[in-house]
Amino acid sequence: MNPVNKILLGVGAALAALIAVAFMWLSLANAHLKTALAQAQANGTACHLANDAFTATVARQNKAVEQMKDENAVREKRAQAAAYEAQKAVRAYSLAAEKLRKIKPRGDACRSTEAIMNLYLKDKQ
Repeated sequence: MNPVNKILLGVGAALAALIAVAFMWLSLANAHLKTALAQAQANGTACHLANDAFTATVARQNKAVEQMKDENAVREKRAQAAAYEAQKAVRAYSLAAEKLRKIKPRGDACRSTEAIMNLYLKDKQ
């Protein structure tokens, strides 16, 4: 065998070994990167699930707050209506009391009481 051929054969063998080592190194790097990618995808999925749960919780709380605001508005309107009716009743009773105070029936107590009752019943009709 020719010395040049021996050198070329040695270089070829060295290149083949180098290519084999590089292929093994790239295979290991690929496996590591695939593992890292899978972990990143799992973490991303976990984050999305946590975000979805958080968003749903916030939406439920916002809905509850809106319902409470609506209920408070209804209660406020009812309270205002009740206060208005109470003020009307106070005015009516005050007017009736003023009328009764101004009446000065004469005669015995029965006639006085009867006059007051008639006036009261007349106002209620």
